[in-house]
Amino acid sequence: MLKDKLTLLMPTSIDRLPCFRANLRHLEEEGFDGRLMVLDWGSKRLDEMGLWSADAPYSVDYRYYGPQMPFHERMRDGAARADTPYVLICPDDDFFFIETLNACVGFLEANRDFSAAQGVIYRARVIRRRGEEKLQFAALPEAVVECRQPAPLERLHFLARNYSHWIYCVQRKETLLERLECGARFADNLAFAEYYDTLFTVIKGKTHLIPSIGVVLSFPDTFASGAQSRSYDCFPFALHDPAFSGKYAQFRDELGGALAASGQAVDDASREMFDDAALGVMIWALFESRHNESESMLAAYSGLVADLVKRGDESAKLMKVGKLMKEAELIHHEEPTSADGSSGPAR
Repeated sequence: MLKDKLTLLMPTSIDRLPCFRANLRHLEEEGFDGRLMVLDWGSKRLDEMGLWSADAPYSVDYRYYGPQMPFHERMRDGAARADTPYVLICPDDDFFFIETLNACVGFLEANRDFSAAQGVIYRARVIRRRGEEKLQFAALPEAVVECRQPAPLERLHFLARNYSHWIYCVQRKETLLERLECGARFADNLAFAEYYDTLFTVIKGKTHLIPSIGVVLSFPDTFASGAQSRSYDCFPFALHDPAFSGKYAQFRDELGGALAASGQAVDDASREMFDDAALGVMIWALFESRHNESESMLAAYSGLVADLVKRGDESAKLMKVGKLMKEAELIHHEEPTSADGSSGPAR
């Protein structure tokens, strides 16, 4: 039971109506009985369209911000208004499973030294191959590495060398508020925003992986689109930005400040480990380099995922979300990649 325990923060807009409708249907079918906070940034209000039912098992708190308010401000305002002890950022095109969310909340309630819990993550997309009408649903697991080291700097260093996402996870409200407040300083430095959010989470506490599918994320080709535009907000093109060194210095300073606030200031004895961590996440971002720890953790994670998909109830979750993604119009054309013009496998 998530009532009075968990709030989902869902940014959405009139332009994303198919995604929003599909997610509302998903939450109702899953029996989500917590609270949904709709953070509307569109040009027209969604609360006047009768989109959610009074008979839904969850309650809806609607907030209209309009298109001018920046993302971090909207998210901070919404999180501050949540009156549950746990919160979760829930984009309108990502589909979370309630059984796993229940397990995450239960674990965090019993373990105060953990800052976050989440289930197995899949990235998926619905593909219409060129010249074919048949739609295909492709899903790939995304590694989730637990951080259980006792000290904040040890967790920071471990995650920097074994990078994985700790963003779309169940968190204590106070942790998310701190993360959003500090992360807003990277609002114009998107190359660093994701990495700071994740690293801040593990600085605040240990992280736990629930051995069940937790969420299926839609898989837009964000890196490809960034590469096409040669945006300085996208690695590796950020390195060409004359202000990159200043951004990197800010990134290090913010991490150091978060460590100090958690009771572990960087001193001469810990400077080398901190420097290696700060540099390590940049190297990971640029080259996806993996150290020995990473190879071991990824192998263990792959084994877990392989066991999960053999279970009928878990694989059925992926099939269900495939249909929802089609309904939400999350369909991507796949271009031919081989010399003979045939399509390669989905990535």
